[in-house]
Amino acid sequence: MSLAKKVLEVNDDLPIKTNLPVHSGKVRAVYWLTDEDSKRLIEEKGYNVAPGSPLAIMVISDRISAFDCIWQGEGGMKGVPGKGAALNAISSHWFKMFREKGLADSHILDVPHPLVWIVQKAKPVMIEAIARQYITGSMWRSYTKGERDFCGIKIPDGLKQDQKLPELLITPSTKGILTGIPGVPEQDDVNISRSDIENNYEAFNFKSTADIDLYEKLLKEGFDLISNALAELDQVFVDTKFEFGYVKDREGKEKLIYMD
Repeated sequence: MSLAKKVLEVNDDLPIKTNLPVHSGKVRAVYWLTDEDSKRLIEEKGYNVAPGSPLAIMVISDRISAFDCIWQGEGGMKGVPGKGAALNAISSHWFKMFREKGLADSHILDVPHPLVWIVQKAKPVMIEAIARQYITGSMWRSYTKGERDFCGIKIPDGLKQDQKLPELLITPSTKGILTGIPGVPEQDDVNISRSDIENNYEAFNFKSTADIDLYEKLLKEGFDLISNALAELDQVFVDTKFEFGYVKDREGKEKLIYMD
């Protein structure tokens, strides 16, 4: 069998019972379960979610997505064999570590197959939570053009490419196109400052200004946990992006979680 035939390219045509259209993303497909099946799974598995919470089956593919494009290779290759399972395993591992170390839960309830997650519906915070430990990539390119203010944080002159920053920088951007926020362009992935978030926290789906502190705390703690683990393997954690959202537990208490 050729490598091209070992790639899981299409993942939105599975015989999973749903009353809603299947959401086909760049690499994942989301099948929202019926109310009856969600209720049954919650009861059978004892998931710590509010009664009546919508559940979904999330299936990852082997497609490669970068810069808002689905990439294809030579010889009919439309992905990388095993890429989906590897990505799921990496994400599942760190979400599990975050939970076990007492940071926060995630939207993942179960992993019944290497390509499959059972997830609960979350209300996303409309922020791409980015943390940077080194000056590289797009940040370095902006720095070489004279920019010194990144998301409201001023950094000094004289830094060198790939240099470790004096402290971990949080440089958030918008998740999707947000409208009606003063000073924030109506474009996807626009850099924003902490004051932008504080002054318009509800527009970003935060429940309170205190949760802004919490999201930054979870971002830093998650970054440090991964960075320390990789350092033991002589690897460097340069930067990352997390996402956050709100869910309710079985007692109906709302909480901020990591999500993907």
